[in-house]
Amino acid sequence: MRNCAHEYVTIESRPTSDGTRRRKRCKHCHQRVTTHEVSADFYETAKQNQAIVDKMRALLPSELLCKTCAHNTGTACNFDLPEYNTNDSCYCNLFCD
Repeated sequence: MRNCAHEYVTIESRPTSDGTRRRKRCKHCHQRVTTHEVSADFYETAKQNQAIVDKMRALLPSELLCKTCAHNTGTACNFDLPEYNTNDSCYCNLFCD
């Protein structure tokens, strides 16, 4: 799956409001990962929302590119859009209070 080329087995599976959450473990190195399976409708909506966010980000003035932010690659932000009011959002200059 991610860093390991070996086979993963599902060790836990549970329904969520948007689909199914699965915990998987590598048979070889025992690395664990979580996957989220969603419906095609949910996936299409998420893609459309991402396209809207990308368009909005393109409209931001250049001074909001967070030149001093650790997540800025020099040409763009590699942090993506953090969820509002979470610990992750505190690492984004646009979301910190």
